[in-house]
Amino acid sequence: MVFYLQCGEDQLGTVNLAVQAEVLRDGRRVLLPPQSKLPARIDQDPVRIPFGGELALKSLTPGHYNLRLTVKDGIAGKDASQNIDFEVQ
Repeated sequence: MVFYLQCGEDQLGTVNLAVQAEVLRDGRRVLLPPQSKLPARIDQDPVRIPFGGELALKSLTPGHYNLRLTVKDGIAGKDASQNIDFEVQ
């Protein structure tokens, strides 16, 4: 899943980004892992900030689900979300 948010940074190049994942089934939240904070200083390209994570899906029963990832920018006061459907068999 790829999505884009033009993030803000302060005068020192510090960012304030947090990622929240949610798993939904029939529009209801069934899994809400803890929010992840990205590093405050981005030493690489600030336009492309890599992020990865894992979700334990073993508690989910077979069926269709939706994964929603939301990135919140605490400096710019913006957020961006992206969704993808998946199936547990």
